[in-house]
Amino acid sequence: FNEQKKKELEEQNLNTVIILNPKNEEATFNLAKLKFKDSDFEGSKKLVEKLFIFCKNYCKKGQDLKIQIENSLKK
Repeated sequence: FNEQKKKELEEQNLNTVIILNPKNEEATFNLAKLKFKDSDFEGSKKLVEKLFIFCKNYCKKGQDLKIQIENSLKK
């Protein structure tokens, strides 16, 4: 139960950061990763695609996550 609360709080905080700074690479990537871990592959994929529009430092990590998402969607 505590773990679920922690995930919800983390997602809420990441969403807040993205609202305040829509081009925050770290927050966008971490939210995509969190959604991936929760098996929300479509939500994760949308965030990774958004990340590619403005990424500078997280392009490689985003590409790696995109491959993981695509592999998971094939299953």
